[in-house]
Amino acid sequence: MVRRGVHTLLAGLLLAGLVICPGAAQPAGPLRLGVDDRIELRTTDWPELAGEYVIAPPGRLSLPLLGVVDTEGLTVTELEARLLQSLRAQARFPERARVTVQVVRYRPVYVLGEVQSPGEHVYRPGMTLIQLVSMAGGYYRLRDPGLLRLERDAIQHAGDLQIYLRRAIELAARRARLEAELQPGRRPQFGASRGDAGEEADISAMQRDQLALFETRSAAIQEEIAGLDRRIALYEEEISSLQMQIQAESLQLRAVERELEEVRGFVVRQLAPTPRLTLLERTAAKIMSDRQLLETAIIRARQNISTAGTARTTRLNDRKVEILDELRNTRVEEAENQRRIETARQLIAEAEQTAPATAQRLYSTRPRSYRFQITRQQDGASQVIATTDSSAALLPGDVVQILEEGRDLVQQAGNGTAVRLGTQVDARRD
Repeated sequence: MVRRGVHTLLAGLLLAGLVICPGAAQPAGPLRLGVDDRIELRTTDWPELAGEYVIAPPGRLSLPLLGVVDTEGLTVTELEARLLQSLRAQARFPERARVTVQVVRYRPVYVLGEVQSPGEHVYRPGMTLIQLVSMAGGYYRLRDPGLLRLERDAIQHAGDLQIYLRRAIELAARRARLEAELQPGRRPQFGASRGDAGEEADISAMQRDQLALFETRSAAIQEEIAGLDRRIALYEEEISSLQMQIQAESLQLRAVERELEEVRGFVVRQLAPTPRLTLLERTAAKIMSDRQLLETAIIRARQNISTAGTARTTRLNDRKVEILDELRNTRVEEAENQRRIETARQLIAEAEQTAPATAQRLYSTRPRSYRFQITRQQDGASQVIATTDSSAALLPGDVVQILEEGRDLVQQAGNGTAVRLGTQVDARRD
């Protein structure tokens, strides 16, 4: 399969008009200048020419005094000679003067495929393939970063699970307390704690907190209801006292009325003075007025009893509604928290078992070896060099593709031209 893929690659590249040079990519001769190289010129007699310049497409320099100079394919020494010749031809340069060309930065090399950091990298003279791989972070390692990420995720999910489990205990204790508050005279029934000594201590502490809250709230509502009951009792005692006063006033009124009847008879027979009759009539009217005030006070006291009774009933009903609402919210939180617990457990199982097992099965059961393809622009043509020698030297501007042996990464188009390599490598990236 690998041999067939290589033959297909060769055929496709030939059809595409590329030259394939298998074997080591050892460059011959000194490095030649190209587009994007940055050079520095130094002169002894013409400072206007000195400075840094970048070679622009298609391999030209724009210089003061000399204008546009073609540098395509020249070495540093050849460019020095060309500049010196041009200056002397213009009779602007003495015979003793010199021009020095120094490369500040070569055009970069590019790498793609099975490396950690594909992309553009700085070229250094004498750079080899293995040095480029090192600059790109090494060969692509799915298993190592993946397992580190999975281990980190497992730790994070385990911490989340502990939080959710603790929350479940808190919610269960709160629910037991609320259910007990709905039934007067009942105390909360907490489940037995299970776990190590530290966990049991935490669970007991949470249950004690809920029990203390239960007792505090129960005592508060009991005191509030007892206060309303005492108020009702006071009003009832007040009514009893008022009723006794009314009875006394009624007895006194009957006595005054009997005396008033006798005095009226005496007055008619002129046996008693009229002022005596008037005084008794005023006394009877005063007694009737006082009794009416007492009856009004009884009505007011009964209204206060009704108000206090309504407040007592309303408070108990409001408290029941509050407890039911809190109990409903607690049960909703318990359901949501249980879903979080199940999700955290599934994520932990995936991080600790499923994903590592899959990664181990896919990427750790076979040794890895790599092959390299160097695409190089030389003499106006694209040259493709295939090699397995990681010590092969590179040139500025090379495009290096790193392929893993044993993977069919070359797809042949229907018209026989080779398409982009390494698509499966890209597809495996996160």
